Amino acid sequence: MKFEKYEAIKNDFIIVSKEVDVIKMCDRHSGVGADGVIVIKDINESIIDIKIYNADGSEATTCGNGLRCVGNYLHSRLNKENFKVRTIASTYNVNHIKDNIYEVDFNEINNIKKEDDYYVVNSGNLHVFSINIKDFNSFINRVRSKYDCNVENVKIIDKNNIEVKVNERGVGETLGCGSGAVAVTSALYKDNLINNKVNCKMDGGILEIEILDNVIKLKGEANLVYKGEI
Repeated sequence: MKFEKYEAIKNDFIIVSKEVDVIKMCDRHSGVGADGVIVIKDINESIIDIKIYNADGSEATTCGNGLRCVGNYLHSRLNKENFKVRTIASTYNVNHIKDNIYEVDFNEINNIKKEDDYYVVNSGNLHVFSINIKDFNSFINRVRSKYDCNVENVKIIDKNNIEVKVNERGVGETLGCGSGAVAVTSALYKDNLINNKVNCKMDGGILEIEILDNVIKLKGEANLVYKGEI
């Protein structure tokens, strides 16, 4: 089985052309090692369908970093700058900006609510986050007793910069999460806590988010790590 491994702010994915044993492939000791697997079966359609799997084998509805990795994969094969990519959640415009920089257009997010001391936001994936959590592990356990979700701890540096730590459903702690960055910034912007254009710093790097009237643009690097066969 041939595969390619990509990373976007060190959120890493194995891209293949057919279904595989996801858990085995993602194992960092006995497999290739990754946060997830993306299956792309046919790249010649006007809308390209993909399946996204978490490291535990569960299926993800969307993935901002993964979509940018798919953009790199498609750009290397089709020599185009713009793609329409469909996940379970939606169809996304994925754009090659320059070099290894790719941008994904998310639809405007209106599914935002506050509960207790945290936000619940659906950006294609369900996210629950709070600001300045002292005990992140306890917070994760508390919200996951109610929601099957990704969880974030957010620090607002100023209106143009935030820091976000992520624990993803089906994966655990990751170095970045694109849909999480979109979810967090959408909620904070709605509450006038940040500007419409921010740098979202995660452990693996920085994502640029711009919130416009009816679209949210997620921009950052996506890189091929290596090609292999297993």
